[in-house]
Amino acid sequence: VMMFGCFALLSITGLVLIQVIWATGLNERIQYKALLHQQSILLEKGQEIQLDSASKTSIETKKLEAKKLEIQNDYLRNEKKLTISIGSIIFWVDKYGRFFGPNYKAKEEQDFNDNLEKRIHYITVADSSIYNINYYLLPLLYGLLGANAHILRALSIEIKRLSFTSDLKIRYWLRLFLGMLAGIAIGWVSIPSDQILDGNLNTESLGIQSSISLPLAFLAGYSVELLFAAMDRIISAFSSQNQTKPK
Repeated sequence: VMMFGCFALLSITGLVLIQVIWATGLNERIQYKALLHQQSILLEKGQEIQLDSASKTSIETKKLEAKKLEIQNDYLRNEKKLTISIGSIIFWVDKYGRFFGPNYKAKEEQDFNDNLEKRIHYITVADSSIYNINYYLLPLLYGLLGANAHILRALSIEIKRLSFTSDLKIRYWLRLFLGMLAGIAIGWVSIPSDQILDGNLNTESLGIQSSISLPLAFLAGYSVELLFAAMDRIISAFSSQNQTKPK
């Protein structure tokens, strides 16, 4: 009993750590994307003022110049925020994301031609890391947590009834593995695989879909029998249809 309790504690600790790492990376990525969007808006406003100033009077031109200066100052402030944001993403990737994303280049292997190439590399690795954690690791851990919850509840009932035997350990260990499989299966079904489009992570929908898929993964791990029973019914339904077809 103590063994399963310690394993449940380790599962919860690992889940919390991974969840914090994922949420931190996702938050940094959302902030960077918002700053980029703001930067493009400021550029468009600056271009519009540049075009309008050619057909204005001297008084109107002075007003436009003042507005242009204000936009330039906003642009510079936003550029500083972007630098800080990409620095945070680089720190996150070097510290955590490197273990979850492919094609990561260690500092001693980096041979970037300019800062833009370096920025693109780290953004790509960050997007892949956030996606992989959300798509594979978190559903697995939530399924494992659900299986742990079911085992602890069953253990408390069996100890109360004095019906616990050592033979149940094998069944409970199998249930843990089935819980992880169920969690991954729910992740595959509920999270679309097109979250990264044209090399850009769809951060808007990722958080919303995770708030739905992760509780489902927990429920699947908790009620493994129901999930696999439903799968067996689906398979048997198709099998019976194939058997009844006339030859």
